[in-house]
Amino acid sequence: MKNFKKITLLFVSLLALSACDNEPLDGDFGNNTGETGGGGGSANPADLIGDWEIVSFEATTANEIDMMGQVFSTGFEVEGVEMDYIVTFTESTFETNGNYNMELTVLMDGQPTQTMSQTYTDVTGFGTYTTDGNTMTTDGTFFDFNFDGVDMSEFGGPQTAQYSFSNGGQTLTMTQDTQEVETNNGAETITIVNSTTVLNRL
Repeated sequence: MKNFKKITLLFVSLLALSACDNEPLDGDFGNNTGETGGGGGSANPADLIGDWEIVSFEATTANEIDMMGQVFSTGFEVEGVEMDYIVTFTESTFETNGNYNMELTVLMDGQPTQTMSQTYTDVTGFGTYTTDGNTMTTDGTFFDFNFDGVDMSEFGGPQTAQYSFSNGGQTLTMTQDTQEVETNNGAETITIVNSTTVLNRL
């Protein structure tokens, strides 16, 4: 499980997610008014500034290991529940504050083998971010992850995600889809992370 990358808020799609970082998605997300839609324009980064409540966070990771022709598949499903969590953006920084629960399901060959839940209270955090068109790169995490018996040490650090606005600029959606290939001692590991975070403006 050490091959999984950490998921930040926004992902994964914040983070994670996680865990695979710094690979932006291709595609058209929004226009210059901050609304989603075709046209291929950029979301206005000034529209990020302010307080946002996270209303949902979902992330999945898939890890396929090919060891001398033997293929093993593992993965995680992570979901934020009972979210009472605020992200505040300035022009170049973000702060987090609040409470949430995380539910994690461990998958082996696509089948759930273990489910865990962890409650996080009075969580605070800080980081910086930059934008380039519809791509946001963060230095710092939006979420903490700590599940007993599961190595989550790589679920954090700098992350890259796509962001878009909808609902008249009142809803912010952040997505992260990444893939990483790693070879170690003759074994090839492919790690795929998909995450989505949805926030509403306060």
